[in-house]
Amino acid sequence: MAPLRNILLLLLTLCGMVRTVSAHSPSTSYLYLQAQESLIDVRWDVSLFDLNDAVTLDTNGDGAVTWGELRNQSARLATLLASHVVISQDGASCAPVPPIGLSVLHRQGDTFAVVQQGMRCKEALTSADLRYSFLFERNLKHRAIVTLNAGEPTASVLVASPEQRTVALRFDDNAMATSFGGFVVHGMHHILEGPDHILFVCTLIIAVLLPRRRPKTDARGLGSRLWELTKLVSVFTLAHSLTLGASALGLVAAPVRFFESAIAVSIVVMALNTLWPVVPDRFEKGVVFGFGLLHGLGFATLLQELSLPQTGRLASLAGFNIGVEIGQLAILVVAVPVVLSVSLWRPARAALVMASAFGIAVMGTFWFLQRALGIGA
Repeated sequence: MAPLRNILLLLLTLCGMVRTVSAHSPSTSYLYLQAQESLIDVRWDVSLFDLNDAVTLDTNGDGAVTWGELRNQSARLATLLASHVVISQDGASCAPVPPIGLSVLHRQGDTFAVVQQGMRCKEALTSADLRYSFLFERNLKHRAIVTLNAGEPTASVLVASPEQRTVALRFDDNAMATSFGGFVVHGMHHILEGPDHILFVCTLIIAVLLPRRRPKTDARGLGSRLWELTKLVSVFTLAHSLTLGASALGLVAAPVRFFESAIAVSIVVMALNTLWPVVPDRFEKGVVFGFGLLHGLGFATLLQELSLPQTGRLASLAGFNIGVEIGQLAILVVAVPVVLSVSLWRPARAALVMASAFGIAVMGTFWFLQRALGIGA
């Protein structure tokens, strides 16, 4: 039974079941940089939840942060900004220019502190480097979305992450190319760090390559089953690309709690359908397409927050979508060979399918309760 246990553990790991966090509750801050000659105006939007990891904002311990408590920390916030947001030109750091501005705003149900300060560089800016390091030592999922404006319509969007803490700032006309490349990488990270999307793709792989109660499908050759999997994944890809684009461009909108909960339901439905197929084969692609539309809304959550001119938004959207597809392809490249190796072990195949699908259904149910009802959040 040791080989059986090892393969099962590998399947569960590949499908992301060891991760119990919500895929769409990311720790994200936003940097807006406006360049003019040798001066850069820096605006840093950081959630109070994240900020409280570095600075004790709730000084009276009542569980709420007031404007007075936040304002009393303005000097520490200025120090925090200077130490974690460093802009340098030819190796020389740009100097903070007082005073500091402080305000609050609400976005996606969270309260953000808005810290603003100028930074003076030695020469007129043609290029610079930004090093961002806030929260990376505590939270490897933290990201900073950097929007650089050097005068309309030139704008670019970059992503600072624990893997890429230094990003190059270019004050030229290559904004779209810069945004595109940065968001390809960010799209890859987004799907590979999103366990709900990984689990959904895993249910498709298991259902097609390890059919438990589908004799006709099971009788087909490997090439036929791989082709069926390709069609299902393509339908899913088309659907989430449509709503990703429409949502990011502001053409459609849905309450975050609704589509996050619906994504969890999609995982449960597909997992249970693997155990007890109730969706006829002729309707399966339609169901996958519908669920793909929901997942696309989840992908678009971050892009909706970007304050970009239309050209920069389109480049970011295209890069992000391509990055998501590359990440999805990586999941398939890793998971499919493992599942195929299991399919060769017929005595244990049924048990493995049942354990994997049931475990995925349990995880999806947990996420639904967490997101829709606030249980376990």
